[in-house]
Amino acid sequence: MTLLTKNAKRFKQETDEHIKADQVEAGSYKSCFIGCHANYKDNPQFIEYAYGIPLMVTGIAESIFERISYHPDYTEVDFFREFAAVFEDGKDLTRVPWKFLVSELKTLDQTPEVATVVQGLNKLASGTYWASSEAQKAAIACDDCDVWSASYAAEAAQVAAEEFFNTSDFASYAVEFIVRDSKCSNDVVSLRQAQTFLTLIKEA
Repeated sequence: MTLLTKNAKRFKQETDEHIKADQVEAGSYKSCFIGCHANYKDNPQFIEYAYGIPLMVTGIAESIFERISYHPDYTEVDFFREFAAVFEDGKDLTRVPWKFLVSELKTLDQTPEVATVVQGLNKLASGTYWASSEAQKAAIACDDCDVWSASYAAEAAQVAAEEFFNTSDFASYAVEFIVRDSKCSNDVVSLRQAQTFLTLIKEA
C-alpha cells in the first residue's frame, strides 16, 4: 500500500501556531521539527501516521532543521515554514530521501566508491531494487575510504532492503556528514540541503 501525505491543512495550521507562539527552536525535542508535529514528543512514527510523511523524510528534515539554525540569514523557522508551504495532500514522498541523498553525494569527489553508492541510490530513487549485499559492500568500501556520508547512505539502503530496521537514522547521519566529507562550511551545505529537499518535496 502506497503511503500518501494527508491532513495538509492541519499540518499548515500547526506550523503557523508554533511559529506565532515562538515555539520553533533547534536543540530541544519539544520545539524541534519532530516535536512540534508530534505533540511535543520525540516520535516520528506519529508524524507518519498523522500526515503520511515517511520516517526517512522526517529524519532528514530534522537533521536539516537542527543544522540550519546556525545559518546567519536562513533559520530553522524559515525551513519549518517553507516545509509546510510545499506540503500538500496526496503525495508519495517515499523516493524523495533517495533522490536527495543522490543529489548530495554528487557534490562530493566522485571516487569509484562514491560513484557506486550514487548508482545504487539512483536505483532506489527510480523505484527499482538495490540488493542488500551490494549496498553493504559499498558501505564498507566508503568507510574504508573515510567517506562517511556515502557509507551511511549505503547503510540506509542496506537496511531498507532488509526491511527490518529504521532507515531514517542512517539517512540522517549521511546528511550530517556531508559537511565533513565535502569540506564546505555548514552554512553553505545546510542552505543547499534545505533548498534541494524542499524542491524535491514540492515536485513529488
